[in-house]
Amino acid sequence: MPMNNLLFNVLIHGTSYEENGKKVKITKSKNSGDSTILFFHIDDNNSIIKQNNPRDKICDLFIYVSNKNKGGNKNNNFNDKKLLILAELKGSDIKHAVEQIKQTHTTLKNMFKNANLNKNIEWNAIIVASGGSIKNPKKYQKEFAKSKIKLILKTNAVELQV
Repeated sequence: MPMNNLLFNVLIHGTSYEENGKKVKITKSKNSGDSTILFFHIDDNNSIIKQNNPRDKICDLFIYVSNKNKGGNKNNNFNDKKLLILAELKGSDIKHAVEQIKQTHTTLKNMFKNANLNKNIEWNAIIVASGGSIKNPKKYQKEFAKSKIKLILKTNAVELQV
């Protein structure tokens, strides 16, 4: 599957997304230099991920962040550090959000492996839940750490600086 078809149909303008009163926002830090931040709403019927995996539990967002390596070739960003973030904006069913992110991670990691894109990638996951609904967050953070994914659990909104 060509990578350019993977996400074009679900690209979101801007660097934030809100759903049912819950919000994810990514901002550039002062030290980030030349960065690219792209939001994709992958839990959408136009998403090639959803079309190719109709029975899979897919999380809401795939967020791509690329930071230019200093001193590198301006025309070649292949070796730039990439932060890939999977985000789910959820009510109170954290366990379901965890499953959605895990399954999406497995699907995307396999797609990237086939396209030889797993270099310099750091994975993060964000779950934004309804206020007061996150119980035992360390359990979930340990679970994600086994897959080398940093998990951020917040209620109502999260703003992450990259």
